Formats: sequence, structure tokens, C-alpha cells
Amino acid sequence: MAKRDDKPWGHPVVILEKEVASSEMVKCQLVTSFQNGDTFAKKSATSKEGIAPIQGVRPHPGVLGISTRLLTLEPGSDKFTKPSYVNFYDKFEDGQFWIEYCHIQPWMANGRPTKITFDQESLERIKRQQVR
Repeated sequence: MAKRDDKPWGHPVVILEKEVASSEMVKCQLVTSFQNGDTFAKKSATSKEGIAPIQGVRPHPGVLGISTRLLTLEPGSDKFTKPSYVNFYDKFEDGQFWIEYCHIQPWMANGRPTKITFDQESLERIKRQQVR
């Protein structure tokens, strides 16, 4: 397993699967706000091809003119407080990484823990790294 060098802590993650043997490790995909969207706006069209917007963000046009589809949340799920994206355009392997479950903490928003849950279709798209 390779080591991440981009300091992913302090970001929400999507838990994709648990290690079957011990269930102490979980496979994750990073979620980011791109500094409230400012960094996202500066990215090239090619870079944006690997970034999926989450419910509450406008889809972005792809390089072929086909807009991205929003990743959607379960009804009743908490929401991200900033425009947020799942970033598949990652220098680290396929952007997915394993972490010990004991290091996962609830994502805090407005001083309280949140429970943000993607719907099943969106979770499958995240696993396949599909922006459309």
C-alpha cells in the first residue's frame, strides 16, 4: 500500500468498503470543497473531467459538451455546508485509499456531527469513478 503525501486529513471521505478479514480498514474516496469552489473554477476542463459535483453544486460541462451528473444524497441525509465534490482526479493511484477505521471521525458542521449518506446509485458511481 502506497503512502499518501497530500495530507488528506481534515477532509470528509466516502467510505466505499470495509476490509473483509479484520474490518479495521476502510477504503475511502476524498471529498473536497476546493476552497469553496474557488480552486475548482481555476481548474482546466480536462482536470474537471475527474471531479463529480455533489447535490447543491451546478453540474459542469465536460470537454465533449456532456455535463456531469450530480451525486445525490439519501432523503433526510444531512448536507455539506459548502459546495462539495468527489475528486477522482488525484495524483495518488486511483484516488481511493485505505485507512484504519479508528481514525475516521464524524464530519462536523455548525458544531454538530453530521450523517451524510449518498444514495445507492451515487455510491456505485463513486466506486466506479463515474462523473456522468
